[in-house]
Amino acid sequence: MKLTTELDLPAFFHAVRSCKGNITYRTAEGDLLNLKSQLSQYVFAAAFSSKTLEIDGEVQWEDEMDAELLRPFDARQHRQTSRP
Repeated sequence: MKLTTELDLPAFFHAVRSCKGNITYRTAEGDLLNLKSQLSQYVFAAAFSSKTLEIDGEVQWEDEMDAELLRPFDARQHRQTSRP
């Protein structure tokens, strides 16, 4: 899942913490950040806030039930709901 560029980090991290399985962010270079890890959240937030991290990576999950919790942050979902 691609993330929306208008990402609300606190809400996103709250959703990640609510997920049952591991949630990872795979960068375009292939690096993986386990977003259930607080250290990885700090790295992600710092890189995102300083625009070091392009949001061209993908969020991946282990448990299909977690997809519903993360859907509000899906770039495709956001584009569909923001069309006139």
